Amino acid sequence: MDLQKIGFELFLDPLTAPGEASAFMPVFQAWLQKKALAGLWIDAADYGHVPEGPGVVLVGHEANLSYDREEGRPGILLVRKTPMEGSSAARLCAVMKAALGAAVLLEKDPSFVPGLRFLPGRCGFLVNDRLAAPNSDQTLAALRPELEIFFSRLFGGPEIQFRRSGGLKRRFEVQITAPSREPPAGLLARL
Repeated sequence: MDLQKIGFELFLDPLTAPGEASAFMPVFQAWLQKKALAGLWIDAADYGHVPEGPGVVLVGHEANLSYDREEGRPGILLVRKTPMEGSSAARLCAVMKAALGAAVLLEKDPSFVPGLRFLPGRCGFLVNDRLAAPNSDQTLAALRPELEIFFSRLFGGPEIQFRRSGGLKRRFEVQITAPSREPPAGLLARL
């Protein structure tokens, strides 16, 4: 399967996540001004008024980064929008590096929520292309071997659990659980 419009969500510890999505707006705006992230980033938009919506979105040319609250789970979601070169493994690695890089910046940002933490060993993977990757068990079966290799390398072990979420009308998304206790900076070093 040609994986292109892929994304990763890194889940926040709900006890440390900000109560309001708007808390991300000044941080994302500062990142825009400082060019803190690699790539072409264009704007920041606040969708905090949308229930379980995207929260605050940092809009880029190649990808979007958002504070996501879907299913009541706070997290940072990075979704690639433009085609990428290289193998599927290289694409998975590149998108995860970008997501982890944003997580590390958030954790270190002195102007943001003190004590912000990401849940270790927990993340989501999605394909934002319902035609190429319908949200079905068949898609999971086709992607599972490659995802198992990638996440075993990332989390340092074979004990990875996958759970497909959502219905057939939603994009393909898998929740990943591993026994890892590595924070984002440690995972980034593994890649």
